[in-house]
Amino acid sequence: MPVSSVSLLRVDRAVKYLEDFMKQTGYSASVTINGLGSRLFGQYNNVRYTVSESMNEIRSAFADASSRALVCADAPNQYVWAYTDRYLNTPMFTSQYLVETDTVPFLQMVLHGSMELYSPYANFSFYTDADVLRMIDYNVYPSFLFTKEPSYMLAMTNSSDMFSTEFSQYEKLLYDVYHEVNGTLRQVAGLQWLGREVAGPGVVVNSYSGGVKVIINYTDSAVSVDGAAAGALSAIVVRG
Repeated sequence: MPVSSVSLLRVDRAVKYLEDFMKQTGYSASVTINGLGSRLFGQYNNVRYTVSESMNEIRSAFADASSRALVCADAPNQYVWAYTDRYLNTPMFTSQYLVETDTVPFLQMVLHGSMELYSPYANFSFYTDADVLRMIDYNVYPSFLFTKEPSYMLAMTNSSDMFSTEFSQYEKLLYDVYHEVNGTLRQVAGLQWLGREVAGPGVVVNSYSGGVKVIINYTDSAVSVDGAAAGALSAIVVRG
Protein backbone atom coordinates (compact mmCIF):
# COMPACT_ATOMS: atom_id res chain seq x y z
CA MET A 1 0.00 0.00 0.00
CA PRO A 2 1.22 3.57 -0.65
CA VAL A 3 2.61 5.26 2.44
CA SER A 4 0.25 8.10 3.41
CA SER A 5 1.98 9.28 6.58
CA VAL A 6 5.51 9.40 7.99
CA SER A 7 6.51 9.61 11.65
CA LEU A 8 9.68 11.32 12.81
CA LEU A 9 11.53 10.30 15.95
CA ARG A 10 11.98 13.04 18.53
CA VAL A 11 15.43 14.58 18.26
CA ASP A 12 16.29 14.05 21.92
CA ARG A 13 15.40 10.35 21.70
CA ALA A 14 17.32 9.85 18.46
CA VAL A 15 20.39 11.46 20.02
CA LYS A 16 19.97 9.29 23.14
CA TYR A 17 19.82 6.12 20.99
CA LEU A 18 23.09 7.07 19.31
CA GLU A 19 24.76 7.85 22.64
CA ASP A 20 23.59 4.56 24.16
CA PHE A 21 24.78 2.61 21.13
CA MET A 22 28.26 4.14 21.31
CA LYS A 23 28.53 3.44 25.04
CA GLN A 24 27.12 -0.09 25.00
CA THR A 25 29.16 -1.34 22.06
CA GLY A 26 32.38 0.45 22.92
CA TYR A 27 32.76 0.73 19.17
CA SER A 28 36.12 2.09 18.06
CA ALA A 29 36.25 1.38 14.31
CA SER A 30 33.39 3.19 12.58
CA VAL A 31 29.72 3.95 13.04
CA THR A 32 27.17 4.66 10.30
CA ILE A 33 24.55 7.30 11.07
CA ASN A 34 21.41 7.47 8.93
CA GLY A 35 18.77 10.15 9.46
CA LEU A 36 20.51 12.27 12.07
CA GLY A 37 22.41 14.96 10.23
CA SER A 38 20.31 14.71 7.09
CA ARG A 39 16.86 15.54 8.52
CA LEU A 40 16.37 18.64 10.65
CA PHE A 41 13.11 19.77 12.24
CA GLY A 42 11.78 21.42 15.35
CA GLN A 43 9.15 20.02 17.68
CA TYR A 44 6.53 21.85 19.68
CA ASN A 45 4.74 19.22 21.76
CA ASN A 46 5.58 18.28 25.37
CA VAL A 47 9.32 18.54 24.68
CA ARG A 48 9.97 21.73 22.73
CA TYR A 49 12.94 22.15 20.37
CA THR A 50 13.50 24.92 17.88
CA VAL A 51 15.30 23.99 14.67
CA SER A 52 18.45 25.70 15.99
CA GLU A 53 18.27 23.73 19.24
CA SER A 54 17.78 20.49 17.29
CA MET A 55 20.82 21.34 15.19
CA ASN A 56 22.94 21.89 18.28
CA GLU A 57 21.80 18.58 19.82
CA ILE A 58 22.65 16.67 16.64
CA ARG A 59 25.98 18.45 16.23
CA SER A 60 26.91 17.56 19.82
CA ALA A 61 25.98 13.90 19.26
CA PHE A 62 28.10 13.77 16.11
CA ALA A 63 31.03 15.36 17.94
CA ASP A 64 30.82 12.71 20.67
CA ALA A 65 30.59 9.87 18.13
CA SER A 66 33.52 11.32 16.20
CA SER A 67 35.67 11.26 19.33
CA ARG A 68 35.06 7.50 19.64
CA ALA A 69 35.05 6.23 16.04
CA LEU A 70 35.13 7.14 12.37
CA VAL A 71 31.74 8.59 11.46
CA CYS A 72 30.05 7.47 8.24
CA ALA A 73 27.00 9.64 7.61
CA ASP A 74 24.25 9.24 5.04
CA ALA A 75 23.92 12.51 3.05
CA PRO A 76 24.86 14.70 6.05
CA ASN A 77 24.12 18.42 6.12
CA GLN A 78 26.78 21.09 6.52
CA TYR A 79 26.39 21.53 10.28
CA VAL A 80 27.88 18.05 10.91
CA TRP A 81 30.57 18.02 8.21
CA ALA A 82 33.27 18.82 10.76
CA TYR A 83 32.56 15.46 12.45
CA THR A 84 32.04 13.36 9.29
CA ASP A 85 34.81 11.10 8.00
CA ARG A 86 32.86 9.37 5.22
CA TYR A 87 30.03 10.95 3.26
CA LEU A 88 27.68 8.16 2.13
CA ASN A 89 25.08 8.36 -0.63
CA THR A 90 26.71 11.39 -2.21
CA PRO A 91 24.32 13.20 -4.58
CA MET A 92 25.24 12.33 -8.16
CA PHE A 93 22.37 13.95 -10.08
CA THR A 94 20.30 17.10 -10.01
CA SER A 95 17.44 17.26 -7.52
CA GLN A 96 15.10 17.93 -10.47
CA TYR A 97 13.42 20.71 -8.50
CA LEU A 98 14.83 23.07 -11.15
CA VAL A 99 15.53 22.52 -14.83
CA GLU A 100 19.29 22.81 -15.36
CA THR A 101 21.42 22.60 -18.49
CA ASP A 102 24.02 20.40 -16.78
CA THR A 103 24.89 18.68 -13.51
CA VAL A 104 28.19 19.74 -11.96
CA PRO A 105 29.97 18.30 -8.90
CA PHE A 106 29.97 21.49 -6.83
CA LEU A 107 29.47 19.70 -3.49
CA GLN A 108 32.16 17.17 -4.35
CA MET A 109 34.67 19.91 -5.20
CA VAL A 110 33.92 21.72 -1.93
CA LEU A 111 34.41 18.59 0.18
CA HIS A 112 37.31 17.09 -1.79
CA GLY A 113 40.23 16.31 0.51
CA SER A 114 38.25 16.89 3.72
CA MET A 115 36.44 13.53 3.85
CA GLU A 116 35.89 10.37 1.81
CA LEU A 117 32.93 10.46 -0.57
CA TYR A 118 30.97 7.36 -1.58
CA SER A 119 28.30 6.87 -4.26
CA PRO A 120 24.81 5.45 -3.92
CA TYR A 121 24.91 1.64 -3.72
CA ALA A 122 26.18 0.37 -7.07
CA ASN A 123 24.17 -2.86 -6.82
CA PHE A 124 21.01 -0.72 -6.61
CA SER A 125 21.18 0.13 -10.35
CA PHE A 126 24.11 2.57 -10.18
CA TYR A 127 26.61 0.59 -12.23
CA THR A 128 26.25 1.55 -15.92
CA ASP A 129 29.29 2.76 -17.87
CA ALA A 130 28.09 6.34 -17.47
CA ASP A 131 27.61 5.86 -13.71
CA VAL A 132 31.14 4.52 -13.31
CA LEU A 133 32.56 7.45 -15.30
CA ARG A 134 30.54 9.87 -13.18
CA MET A 135 32.19 8.45 -10.04
CA ILE A 136 35.60 9.13 -11.58
CA ASP A 137 34.50 12.57 -12.78
CA TYR A 138 33.11 13.52 -9.35
CA ASN A 139 35.93 11.92 -7.28
CA VAL A 140 33.48 9.60 -5.55
CA TYR A 141 34.22 5.97 -4.68
CA PRO A 142 31.69 3.18 -5.27
CA SER A 143 29.76 1.57 -2.45
CA PHE A 144 27.77 -1.64 -2.24
CA LEU A 145 25.28 -3.20 0.14
CA PHE A 146 25.50 -6.99 0.30
CA THR A 147 24.01 -9.89 2.21
CA LYS A 148 25.13 -13.51 2.16
CA GLU A 149 21.60 -14.86 1.78
CA PRO A 150 19.05 -13.91 -0.93
CA SER A 151 17.32 -10.59 -0.30
CA TYR A 152 13.83 -12.11 -0.43
CA MET A 153 14.50 -13.31 3.12
CA LEU A 154 14.27 -9.63 4.17
CA ALA A 155 10.75 -9.23 2.78
CA MET A 156 9.01 -9.26 6.18
CA THR A 157 11.61 -7.14 7.97
CA ASN A 158 12.43 -3.44 8.28
CA SER A 159 14.98 -4.02 5.51
CA SER A 160 12.40 -5.02 2.89
CA ASP A 161 13.48 -2.11 0.68
CA MET A 162 16.85 -3.81 0.11
CA PHE A 163 15.65 -5.64 -2.95
CA SER A 164 18.84 -7.01 -4.51
CA THR A 165 21.73 -7.70 -2.16
CA GLU A 166 22.95 -11.29 -2.50
CA PHE A 167 26.74 -11.16 -2.78
CA SER A 168 27.14 -14.14 -5.09
CA GLN A 169 25.11 -12.33 -7.77
CA TYR A 170 27.29 -9.23 -7.66
CA GLU A 171 30.82 -10.43 -7.02
CA LYS A 172 31.96 -9.75 -10.60
CA LEU A 173 30.23 -6.36 -10.65
CA LEU A 174 31.99 -5.43 -7.41
CA TYR A 175 35.36 -6.32 -8.90
CA ASP A 176 34.75 -4.54 -12.23
CA VAL A 177 33.32 -1.31 -10.84
CA TYR A 178 35.83 -0.95 -8.02
CA HIS A 179 38.89 -1.62 -10.17
CA GLU A 180 37.79 0.76 -12.92
CA VAL A 181 37.12 3.61 -10.50
CA ASN A 182 40.10 2.96 -8.27
CA GLY A 183 42.40 2.48 -11.25
CA THR A 184 41.95 6.18 -12.03
CA LEU A 185 41.27 7.84 -8.69
CA ARG A 186 44.23 6.25 -6.93
CA GLN A 187 46.47 8.16 -9.33
CA VAL A 188 45.12 11.51 -8.12
CA ALA A 189 44.69 10.58 -4.44
CA GLY A 190 46.14 13.30 -2.23
CA LEU A 191 46.26 15.86 -5.05
CA GLN A 192 44.36 19.12 -4.96
CA TRP A 193 41.41 19.26 -7.34
CA LEU A 194 41.94 22.57 -9.12
CA GLY A 195 39.17 22.72 -11.70
CA ARG A 196 36.76 21.02 -14.04
CA GLU A 197 36.30 21.96 -17.68
CA VAL A 198 33.80 20.69 -20.23
CA ALA A 199 36.02 20.33 -23.29
CA GLY A 200 33.12 19.35 -25.56
CA PRO A 201 29.76 17.59 -25.48
CA GLY A 202 30.21 14.61 -23.17
CA VAL A 203 33.93 15.28 -22.57
CA VAL A 204 35.21 16.54 -19.20
CA VAL A 205 38.75 17.45 -18.11
CA ASN A 206 39.53 17.56 -14.38
CA SER A 207 42.74 19.36 -13.39
CA TYR A 208 44.82 18.50 -10.34
CA SER A 209 47.93 19.86 -8.69
CA GLY A 210 51.24 18.81 -10.20
CA GLY A 211 49.96 19.21 -13.74
CA VAL A 212 47.86 16.03 -13.63
CA LYS A 213 44.65 15.87 -15.64
CA VAL A 214 41.91 13.27 -15.95
CA ILE A 215 39.96 13.16 -19.21
CA ILE A 216 36.51 11.59 -18.94
CA ASN A 217 34.81 10.65 -22.20
CA TYR A 218 31.10 9.94 -21.81
CA THR A 219 30.55 9.59 -25.58
CA ASP A 220 30.45 6.50 -27.78
CA SER A 221 33.41 7.69 -29.88
CA ALA A 222 37.10 8.19 -29.15
CA VAL A 223 38.15 11.81 -28.56
CA SER A 224 41.43 13.74 -28.46
CA VAL A 225 42.06 16.55 -25.96
CA ASP A 226 45.33 18.48 -26.26
CA GLY A 227 46.89 15.52 -28.04
CA ALA A 228 45.73 12.94 -25.48
CA ALA A 229 43.39 10.25 -26.81
CA ALA A 230 40.55 8.88 -24.71
CA GLY A 231 38.57 5.90 -25.96
CA ALA A 232 34.80 5.71 -26.01
CA LEU A 233 33.22 5.55 -22.55
CA SER A 234 36.54 5.72 -20.75
CA ALA A 235 38.74 7.87 -18.51
CA ILE A 236 42.49 8.42 -18.80
CA VAL A 237 45.10 10.12 -16.63
CA VAL A 238 47.49 12.58 -18.32
CA ARG A 239 50.62 13.77 -16.51
CA GLY A 240 52.71 16.84 -17.27
